[in-house]
Amino acid sequence: MTPRPTRRRLVALLAAVAALATLAVLVVLPALPRGGDTPAPPTPGPTPSAGPTDPTGTPTPTAEPTPDPPGAITAVTANIAFSMGERGARRQLERVAASGADVLLLQEVRSRPLEEWLPGWEVHRPAPYSSAIAWRRDTVRLVDAGAADGFAGPRYGRALPWVVLEESGGHRYAVVAVHLPHGALRHLVLRSLYRTMTGNLGTLVEQLRDEGAVLLGGDWNDRLDRRRHGWGAARSLGRAGLRTNWQAGSPCRDTNVRGGRIDGFGYDPKAVELVEQRCLTRGRSDHRPVLITVRPR
Repeated sequence: MTPRPTRRRLVALLAAVAALATLAVLVVLPALPRGGDTPAPPTPGPTPSAGPTDPTGTPTPTAEPTPDPPGAITAVTANIAFSMGERGARRQLERVAASGADVLLLQEVRSRPLEEWLPGWEVHRPAPYSSAIAWRRDTVRLVDAGAADGFAGPRYGRALPWVVLEESGGHRYAVVAVHLPHGALRHLVLRSLYRTMTGNLGTLVEQLRDEGAVLLGGDWNDRLDRRRHGWGAARSLGRAGLRTNWQAGSPCRDTNVRGGRIDGFGYDPKAVELVEQRCLTRGRSDHRPVLITVRPR
């Protein structure tokens, strides 16, 4: 009698049969990619030089961005508060000087060594010295400079420093630094001084119109975003044919720690166009610097 195969031999025999069957399938069938699907043709990448196409599929030239017209100038107004220590004041001044501005309009800088702290800049600071204008030597050229009376009060007075600057394209700007008296809303004497200074400012604007596009910047100690007082900043500028940067939009929420929009610029909208505006870091001052860029129309 033929002996029966053991269970171990039977399992080995079945495994050998299965292996032979698998090998036969691999030899007969063509190789398929993983996933079992026929591979899709590769998607061509974009041609680097290809632009939009016309209806025939022919690439059309891509329009180059239009550069800004020549003549733009960037200005910053900054109140370097009297209460700031030397280190904080110097850091704030260096910060605004590094903002990309061509000209700085500075308030409360009577005791600050601006010429030392601003290498590469020229400084115009007429008496009583609390306000100043600084400009970069490598971007603008001084044409003329002077100062008009602001007011002479019982305790202090202020001037209106001005310069005429020419940028590299030959366009000229008449720039005036402004620092109006604080407290005019509450005190009649200060309100009278405020009226005196805005009246003198209006006269100066008319005198400077033929010298270049007028740009006024500083601490106005009154709201610049709306005309709320007949004697206030916005109405005074409006009577001179000027507009404030805050009337064109908001560069930030406010500039004063007490919530006022009192730092900024006045400009002639018929002569220049506002290109950019933004606020800079306050630092240790109680005012945020404001930056604007304008260009001729």
